[in-house]
Amino acid sequence: MDFRHISLWQGIDAVQPHSATPENKESSAESRGSLCSLPQFRDRLDIAMRRSARMHKYAVFILLEFAQEHLRLGGDGEEEQEGGLLIYRLRSCIRSSDSLCRLGEGRFALLLEDVKEPTAVPLMIEKIESTLVGPLHAQADDRQTLRPNVAASLLLGKARSVARVWLETEAALEMAVIDGPGRYRILPRELGREALLRFDLGRDMHRAYRNKEFDLSYQPVVGLSERRPRAIEGLLRWQHPQRGCLYPGVFLPMLEESGLIVPIGEQLLLQACRSGRRLIGGGLGPVRLGVNISFRQLTDPGFMLCVLDALYDSGLAAESLQLEFSESVLTRDLHLVRPLLAELDQIGIALAVDQFGSAGMPLSVLAELPLSAIKFSPAVVRRLPSDPVAHALVSGAIAFARATGKRVTAVGVEQSAEECLLAELGCDEAQGGYYFPPQSGASLMRSLTG
Repeated sequence: MDFRHISLWQGIDAVQPHSATPENKESSAESRGSLCSLPQFRDRLDIAMRRSARMHKYAVFILLEFAQEHLRLGGDGEEEQEGGLLIYRLRSCIRSSDSLCRLGEGRFALLLEDVKEPTAVPLMIEKIESTLVGPLHAQADDRQTLRPNVAASLLLGKARSVARVWLETEAALEMAVIDGPGRYRILPRELGREALLRFDLGRDMHRAYRNKEFDLSYQPVVGLSERRPRAIEGLLRWQHPQRGCLYPGVFLPMLEESGLIVPIGEQLLLQACRSGRRLIGGGLGPVRLGVNISFRQLTDPGFMLCVLDALYDSGLAAESLQLEFSESVLTRDLHLVRPLLAELDQIGIALAVDQFGSAGMPLSVLAELPLSAIKFSPAVVRRLPSDPVAHALVSGAIAFARATGKRVTAVGVEQSAEECLLAELGCDEAQGGYYFPPQSGASLMRSLTG
């Protein structure tokens, strides 16, 4: 797991995994979690449960059990009787306000307080595993990795006794042990249906990143005058092994919050540029390739280099790439966004505002940014035949685009009535199921050039 791109939610601070040595113990002692006795830990757990119910923040109770019961817990100095380097490593990946208790040989309990998002718990478990890479004593194999079984309980709201929480978590730990070494179980007892789905997806997200389950589908943008493809947009999808194809609205906020949108976006931008180069080289002709970019990606320090690398590696011309940003991305921090867009514009890349009409972006702001295209939100297009406000918004934006030399694209066109109105208003391009459904790059190549 690459922790450079992970920013955990409030309550769990990202810490770079590292191997502990006696030399670096003193320098980071203040950042280590509190090591306490079993009675102290139970008292803290009881207080944390009450506080989380009052403040509406999660507390997380975690039990860990190492499969190697004969594990030699090497160490030196005053920590030798407490587990040496193993305990030090566990303490190094939690905050000073959190608690750690050694329950016996190879068994530990952790308490994390003020955790805002339950989806942070799987990240915490992965961080613990990363911290446990490396030998615990001089005779150990340098490649040794300790993978404990883990059970975690999310605590919020409903009053439960410490004894009951502990028993439930112990039962979950037994099930994790049955599942095999390194497996974990998490008890989202207090979560509603929507939050539970979010929790499950958050748990699966990092596995999906490693297994390359995030992919792109492609949908052409056609010119309304000739109905031929002028552009291809890459659309993010998660090919979940159990839940099937998931759309960005379900998981994109979690990718943003976790920071995984940066490495995933880097992979998919390169994939999109390669696909665009193949489509152009396969006889489709000069078309633009559209790729959506989030605020987290745009403001990442390595984004410009990522774009240049994708163009160089794929052989796609800069003018054939169109980076698309939602209204909310462009208006979130204009002082930060404006120079970044100017730099992309200087490279020769086309820039577009996406989801226009969804967040009330003023035309005055649109005029001062180096954008070459406006893409209407599907919600605006759907309302166009029956809503005078949507009609006025579209007609006004088209008039503005003509005056400033920008293209206008309507996204989400599904009916002939929508197409007719857009054509009457002078819209340049359209995209939607009425023309082409989203499909894989190979399928699109066959349908457009076969």
